[in-house]
Amino acid sequence: MGSLWFPVSAEKPRAFINGHSLSLNGTHVTKCSVSSNSFRQAISSPLWWRYLDFAPDSPPHTALSALLHVRDLILANPLPIPHFRLLRNPPSHLVRAGQVEGGYEAKQSGEMDNVKDATASLKALATSGHKYRAVPHASTEQTRLQHRHLDEPFPHRSRFRTILTAIMLLAAFLLLLGIAFAQQRSDIQSCVNTATCSSDPSMFWGQYTPYSAALPTFVESEVPRGCKVTFASVLSRHGSRYPTAQKSHEYHKLVERIRRNVRTYGRGYGWIRNFEYPLGENDLTATGRNELFQSGVQFFKRYDNLGRKTVRPFVRTSGSDRVVKSAELFIRGFFSAKGNDNRKHMGRMLIIPEDKGVKNPLHHGNCGTFEEGLHSETLVKPINAWLKIWATPIMNRLNKKMPGANLTLEETIYMMDLCPFNTVASTKKVPSSFCRLFSKREWQSYDYYQSLRKWHTYGPGNPMASTQGVGYVNELIARLTKTPVKDNTTTDAALDSNPATFPLGRSLYADFTHDNTLMTVYSALGLWTNDTVLPTNHVVPAKKANGYSASWTVPFAARMYVEKMDCRDDQKDLVRVLVNDRVAVPKGCKADSFGRCKLNEFIDGLQFAKQGGYWDKC
Repeated sequence: MGSLWFPVSAEKPRAFINGHSLSLNGTHVTKCSVSSNSFRQAISSPLWWRYLDFAPDSPPHTALSALLHVRDLILANPLPIPHFRLLRNPPSHLVRAGQVEGGYEAKQSGEMDNVKDATASLKALATSGHKYRAVPHASTEQTRLQHRHLDEPFPHRSRFRTILTAIMLLAAFLLLLGIAFAQQRSDIQSCVNTATCSSDPSMFWGQYTPYSAALPTFVESEVPRGCKVTFASVLSRHGSRYPTAQKSHEYHKLVERIRRNVRTYGRGYGWIRNFEYPLGENDLTATGRNELFQSGVQFFKRYDNLGRKTVRPFVRTSGSDRVVKSAELFIRGFFSAKGNDNRKHMGRMLIIPEDKGVKNPLHHGNCGTFEEGLHSETLVKPINAWLKIWATPIMNRLNKKMPGANLTLEETIYMMDLCPFNTVASTKKVPSSFCRLFSKREWQSYDYYQSLRKWHTYGPGNPMASTQGVGYVNELIARLTKTPVKDNTTTDAALDSNPATFPLGRSLYADFTHDNTLMTVYSALGLWTNDTVLPTNHVVPAKKANGYSASWTVPFAARMYVEKMDCRDDQKDLVRVLVNDRVAVPKGCKADSFGRCKLNEFIDGLQFAKQGGYWDKC
């Protein structure tokens, strides 16, 4: 049984709703069905809105219905009904007793008729079969306590009800979330215990992730309407490859040791007993060859207006075999899209050796301070801190499933490495069996581990890393401005001063390198800086790290476009950077909504590179 209370005063009605009925100063009416919209209309009168109070257990439908009746009654009768104390008895009783409140006496017959009509209307609303109890009109301490007599209670009641509803919704949401998490947790535990994890992990392999353009983008990457690209360059990593010679040797040795020492395998691990290490060394895989061919096709299609006007892009490559091969495949793809015979262009590219002592802006190695510091405690400490947190449980599980394997944390990473390397080496386009040993969450932790490694060795986490990318950035400035290169770091002055080996005035350029060099160039450009926070105790996904992760920035066949465009309304020489088809804004310039900077502002923002970085410390 709920209640609705109208405070008593000489100018305010006193009404009490009890259960399914209304008492208006002793006269009872019953509810009728009303909608919430009707209720809002009913309380539109300031009188009823201001002096309405719900008890905590008041049934809303009762209060709303009765209020509508009272409101309609007041609006239908010109006589100020609230001034009268309407009793249970017929109107004649009221007239005979002459009982009025607020000093008002109903002397005129017209007014008395209105009183009769009003009372009759109230009584007509009461149905037979109900027993009513009159509410005392006096405001006693008991009634005040019972009905919580407040001056303006309704807003508080509404707020209470809103808070209560919000709490209930939140509780329901948390319950569903808990159920979903428990289910997910159960699935994770089940799949890793039986080596049956089936989620696609290929987007969480760090720098071993195959190229994909299907990444979330924050800014539209298409060339804006009304704009025409006048210059474009690409700096590309080689395609998917086999492990390096050193790593391939380590992987092979690990697999053979497991097969030799483990006698019993846990459920889902038995296939390792007969696994024969199949991987080669260093070279591109079939997947990698296709990635670079398609990269050339994409470059032509994106800048076809330039591609059709020029004979060919100017192409340079670092001297590693897989990088040279990647450049060749890119050229084939470019001219295939153009519809021309590409054979005559195969030899027309500059190859810069990676030998020690050779200046090469596409390969690090000439800064002793940097190379020697790559394994310093300062850089390695944050990487190892995260490694211990997430990889230790995996190591323990693998050793339990394969007694005698005695894997270390580093070898646990090797076991995970075998997933991407065996996958990109296969022509079946299905994840390797090694992938099934680990859950999606573990792959996300692995990706974050690889991201931290790149960040603290070749990225902003290493103060000397950006200096290794300064030479290429200064060459980029020269190409954009068609002026000679000004640099004394990693560039070869003899090559850069020769129009045959470093031509200016071209509209298309293509350079090919490794992932580590790409990271140093990103840093020198100011694409990702120390403003990006990467803690060492939990995963921060790329979306929350300003778009940074190893899998997003330096996957196999990664590519950075720098494009210059002219637009309508005299907007000329606007520069934009795209990393793997996603717009990336350098820290040093103020970009518009398309991620573009004015050329002069773009170059002004590259003072670190123009001043040679920290090359004097090399």
